[in-house]
Amino acid sequence: MCVIGKKGRKSTNKLCKNYKLDKTELVMGTLVIDGTRGENDWYVSDVKLSVNDVPGVTSTLNINEITNDTNGTEVVMTSSTKNGKTATKKYTIKVDKTAPIVGTLNINGTKGTADWYLSDVILTVNNGSDETSGHASTTSSHTKITNNTTGTKVVVTTKDKAGNVATREYTIKVNKDKPIEGTLVIDGTRGENDWYVSDVKFSVKDGSDNMSGHASTTSSIASISKDTIGTKVILTTKDKAGNVVTKEQTIKMDKTAPTIEMVNPTNGNWTNQNIEITTNFSDITSGIVPSSLAWSDDNTNWHNYSNTSTTTFKDTWSGEGNRTGYNRVCDYAGNCSTISTTIRIDKTAPTVPTVTYNGGSNSCSWKNNYNLTLNSSDSLSGVRVYQVDWTGDSASNSDVTSNFIPWNGYSSCNNRFRAVDNAGNASEWTGVHHIHMDTEKPVHTNWWWGTVDANIAQLYIQATDNVGISRVQCPTSTQSGGYGNWRWYDAVWDSSQNAYRCDIKPADFGHYAQTYKTHLYIYDHAGNGGYYDETSAYINKKLYEIVSTNSSCTSYTANYPNTDTNYTTLNLNSGCAAGAQIDLILYNAIKKGDIIKVTYSVTRTGSYYMSILDNQYINNNGGVACDPICSTQYFKYYISSNGISKTTQTVTALYDTDFYKIGIVKNTYDYTASFKIYDITINGVKVY
Repeated sequence: MCVIGKKGRKSTNKLCKNYKLDKTELVMGTLVIDGTRGENDWYVSDVKLSVNDVPGVTSTLNINEITNDTNGTEVVMTSSTKNGKTATKKYTIKVDKTAPIVGTLNINGTKGTADWYLSDVILTVNNGSDETSGHASTTSSHTKITNNTTGTKVVVTTKDKAGNVATREYTIKVNKDKPIEGTLVIDGTRGENDWYVSDVKFSVKDGSDNMSGHASTTSSIASISKDTIGTKVILTTKDKAGNVVTKEQTIKMDKTAPTIEMVNPTNGNWTNQNIEITTNFSDITSGIVPSSLAWSDDNTNWHNYSNTSTTTFKDTWSGEGNRTGYNRVCDYAGNCSTISTTIRIDKTAPTVPTVTYNGGSNSCSWKNNYNLTLNSSDSLSGVRVYQVDWTGDSASNSDVTSNFIPWNGYSSCNNRFRAVDNAGNASEWTGVHHIHMDTEKPVHTNWWWGTVDANIAQLYIQATDNVGISRVQCPTSTQSGGYGNWRWYDAVWDSSQNAYRCDIKPADFGHYAQTYKTHLYIYDHAGNGGYYDETSAYINKKLYEIVSTNSSCTSYTANYPNTDTNYTTLNLNSGCAAGAQIDLILYNAIKKGDIIKVTYSVTRTGSYYMSILDNQYINNNGGVACDPICSTQYFKYYISSNGISKTTQTVTALYDTDFYKIGIVKNTYDYTASFKIYDITINGVKVY
């Protein structure tokens, strides 16, 4: 056969080939596929290809093997005979050696911890996949789990269309049961009614779980240290699956005892009345148990009150005695408080006092030594005080002690005594007693010497006393007797001088021209008094004398006692030198402060001094001797040339002395003077 082609208008070269005609039909060879056949015409392994030919036919393949997955590889078989017949046949070979991607398991249940489930589990799958033959199916070995299990294996199987299978295994743990709860361990002192009365510490005993196992047991609070009417403590037990069980406990704590007070209106002092005691109590946490209120008088044996109050209770104590009363109250936690107060009741009066005179006596006269002992007995509260009624109206005028010493000036003829005990009970009054008490010494107000001569020395004394002077005494001794030859003289009242007068007689001693020393004793009607003072008097046989320094130029006329018409005259005559002196010496002792009054007159020519109270020993203690004109401060008065009309000169004695002189001293000129002395008094008593 020849073939001529044409291109456009031109012809190509001729091609010729020789063909032989064989009318015998060609039998194709048989394709032999060596591989693992899966499903749906898929092979699941490498595939080797070959051909089984019939005799006289030879076949070839375009592919001898397939080692890769393929969703369809074309295999061409060409068969030919010797006479040149040829035929082809095509095959599609699908190879999927690769297992599919396994699907996933959907677990529908309550997830706990550590891969545990806490509920029934429903199992579904998500399909797997296959890129070659395609997914055929995904299944689960279990569709649900409803029982607890520590591990159930669930297999998810994915199959592709080639028949390859892939699996995935899951272990499903299910623990639907809660763990067995633990135990809260409470470390504290338990009171009553589920109250604790101390600090509380909490610990736990672990719970358990037979399935997933115990994970933890905890307490929400570690301790309680403050009073509380209810604090919630949560005990939590957890298993390893995450199941949780809780137990709530309410802890009540009252460590504080109730407050309690007993209001005792006597404050523990004695009374003679029943005592109503008010007891106040409270408890802010667990509260007061009203029926717990009880009393005791020994703090051991208790007796309950019929009390329904939670705040206060009143009770009356009436029995006599000295004891301690106790009250006790408790709260609902069991805390109790006890308080006490002193109950002192005495309704019995003391005995009537006895009166013992330690000094003085029951008589109506003044005394200075009253000292009484009052004695009463009281077996309960004891005698608190004694009382005196001096008005006779059965009412107490004053409290006194058991040793009653009346005060100065106390005077009554109606004294009665009684005892009062510490509870206020009073005894009956005693009988009547006469008490007149004076402890005050007489007051010596003044004294002076009156007449002092060889016959008598009169000492005048003035004194006062609130109950009256009973006696005045003037014990006297003499210089010659060493002032130890005492004679006692009792004074008499001299109304003319408003004074007591002691008449001291020199003849009793026989001592003259010397100092007599006299002590003064004064006593009142109660016996108070004694020694007061000492004074002295100079006793001479002469009451007075007139002396002169120059008798040739002096003269005198002496009259005693003097009057206005019968007076003593001292004369300084012509011819006396300066300093000539004539004096009247009076032997009367005077004391410092005595008032001397001299009534006199002077007629004169010339210049003179007059001296009053000049004894030449001014301080009477052997002091400085002084001539009559050494200083004007010693009671010397200058007489002017006009003389002095009759007058009275008052002098206050500055010193004690036994005698004194009154006279005149010539100054400088030769003049004469006449000094007339009418009257001399000491402290108002005429002495010359």
